[in-house]
Amino acid sequence: MEKVCIYIDGGNFYHLALKKLGISEKEFDFDAFLMFLIGEKRIVAEMGKRYYVGTIREKVGDERSKKAMALQTSFFARLKSSRWEIKTSKLRTRIEEIPIDQRVHDFKKIQKLGVQSIKIERLREKGIDVKLATDLIVGAVDNKYDTAIIVSSDGDLVPAIDWVRHRFKKKIEYVGFSIIDPKNPNNSTRPLLSMIPKTDIQRTLTAEDLKPFIIQKLKILFICKGNVGRSQIAEALFKKKYAKTYEVSSAGLKLSGPEQPIAELIPNVKEVLDVMNEEGIDVSKSVRVQLTDKIAENADVIVVLIEDGEALPDYLEFQKVIRWNIADPKGKDLEFTRNIKDEIKNHIENYFKKESPLL
Repeated sequence: MEKVCIYIDGGNFYHLALKKLGISEKEFDFDAFLMFLIGEKRIVAEMGKRYYVGTIREKVGDERSKKAMALQTSFFARLKSSRWEIKTSKLRTRIEEIPIDQRVHDFKKIQKLGVQSIKIERLREKGIDVKLATDLIVGAVDNKYDTAIIVSSDGDLVPAIDWVRHRFKKKIEYVGFSIIDPKNPNNSTRPLLSMIPKTDIQRTLTAEDLKPFIIQKLKILFICKGNVGRSQIAEALFKKKYAKTYEVSSAGLKLSGPEQPIAELIPNVKEVLDVMNEEGIDVSKSVRVQLTDKIAENADVIVVLIEDGEALPDYLEFQKVIRWNIADPKGKDLEFTRNIKDEIKNHIENYFKKESPLL
């Protein structure tokens, strides 16, 4: 069978495709994407899954860089577990000066303040194209592949492509993208024209082609009796910590009235609002929702926050239900409600930090 190596320029792929789709690398299934590209009649060569990207460095005292580095480390671990070869280079910092001119909104007002330019810090990849080109050539010399699939629109790769095609008669498949930028149509992605005559096979993928490889977030549903206290607290705490990883919602088994913002139930919910404000979370506009079979069916994991012995609807699928024995804070004082909040918080941190069979 035809042997294939795939070379993905991670930074290029992110800016040309993933960013336009509004997702990060962690939300994309690279293995499924690979299988889509090679099809059923080709096989991946040994060490033939290759990913190239600049590495993020943590800056002392910079929480944003610390978080970005942690996310990239987690992403690398996932790729390595699927036997991807990761080639990296350090991101270089460059200071750029931008003049305040007609391109800047309200530039005259800014100029009147005495500001003629601003300096910004940009991170740039250095050497990724060289590493990819080198591996492309070495793979051809060592006869690692029959076809190389290149997911990059970097024109600097053309000399290496020419070399492996004409010296070693290897086939090169270029994967480009045609994706409209919804925020700025002038910044839409198009295939690199100079790559088309320099490659044997050309594929232009659209947003619709890539959407099947977006990893869907697990849907977590918290439920309690009235969707006023326990499940609202759980939903808000969970969103604060895991909003980028999961979709989360809440509902009540049996509402005592219409679906409405819980602030309209004051004074009955004052303690709930107060303890959540202590967490820096405003739940006053959260709307209580009646649980239905369709809402339950749509959830991947259902967390029930009621006391042991209370009945559950028959339509709840036992396999995806987690049950936490949590007392009802209704009618209780601030200290009791705070303890309930802390108990729920501990449950969330202890359960979702580990690999659960339901997750």
